[in-house]
Amino acid sequence: MPAIDTFALTELFRTAPVETALVVVTPVVLAVAQLAIGVITDGPLLPAIGFAIVMGAFAAVAAGFLEATHRRRRLEVEVERASLEP
Repeated sequence: MPAIDTFALTELFRTAPVETALVVVTPVVLAVAQLAIGVITDGPLLPAIGFAIVMGAFAAVAAGFLEATHRRRRLEVEVERASLEP
């Protein structure tokens, strides 16, 4: 049984800290801020909760895309190295 190579979020932060922060951290911070504003101002919470759910889903999908992109780049480098070896 082959081992599954997981690309951890910490490894994403090490390889591309700006991209990861923009794609993963920013939507989560925006969602929490929107929820806090809704609670503080006694506004309707349904739109804030919907926004938080959508931003969380976006962060999850975008993190998966970013992970796939970095896996592809790493695979391309490995294939290039293998083709250059005699």
